[in-house]
Amino acid sequence: MSRKLATYVHVPDADGEYHVFGPDDDVPAWAVKAITNPGVWAVKAITNPGVWAVKAITNPGVWAGGDPEPSEERPSDSWTVADLKAYADLRDFDLGEATKKADILAAIRASEGDGSPAV
Repeated sequence: MSRKLATYVHVPDADGEYHVFGPDDDVPAWAVKAITNPGVWAVKAITNPGVWAVKAITNPGVWAGGDPEPSEERPSDSWTVADLKAYADLRDFDLGEATKKADILAAIRASEGDGSPAV
């Protein structure tokens, strides 16, 4: 799954040469890893406010003082399919062919290494 940018960014490659990517570009995996500002990515509409915390915790660099100990809502059956897909998209989880809520939840749990039921 290719992430889309909301703005233009200048990203240095391994040799220090800068490349410019924008909203209409397919951003290569090496550049996605190099982009540390979560605010440059286009965000899909999310109706579950618990999903918004994802942006802050997926970039440990935004925390002063080390690794965060976030308390975030876990995906559950109460979430909409759109929210589950947005949660997975923000974490770059591969949902495969999952389209039903139960299958999407199972794919998220598998990606997180957690086969237990959501709380």
